[in-house]
Amino acid sequence: MNFQEGITFIKNLPKSTSTLHGNLLKQGDLKILYPGYKGDSDYKIEMINGSVPTHYDICFEIYNSVDSSNYNSYIEFIEDVYNYGLNSTNNLNDDLKNLIYWVSLQEDINYPPPKKGRALAFCRYYEAILAKKGNLSLDFLKSRCNNHGRGVPALLKISDAPTFYK
Repeated sequence: MNFQEGITFIKNLPKSTSTLHGNLLKQGDLKILYPGYKGDSDYKIEMINGSVPTHYDICFEIYNSVDSSNYNSYIEFIEDVYNYGLNSTNNLNDDLKNLIYWVSLQEDINYPPPKKGRALAFCRYYEAILAKKGNLSLDFLKSRCNNHGRGVPALLKISDAPTFYK
């Protein structure tokens, strides 16, 4: 499912009782609770253990998964998931792909164009890879993830950044 298909899927959930069990849809280790805080087109995400994943949690998982041998592979992975969603053929980390997709799809639904939608989240995921390389600290990255109400953080000056980081 790419991001446009995901938006259509979520918006059609009320009509698709065969997909829902109550107001719960399971996707791997995630529970998608419907509807969300922002209305019928929104949803809430929980891990099976009941925790709610944040963008920083995803960044921290990316940071911990990256090392010098797979740095470029993770950049390719993030860019491929951004472009193709769950249809991405890059299977570097399928659990992470599923988590990134469902969390960032919510951003596309809640903040459609001309707002940044999923691109803002993917910028932070890319910065998690940069943090592992030493380009920024985890504390700085955390402040960029948790900047609610302070506007969109300015992008870092990176010459060979992925297409969404512009």
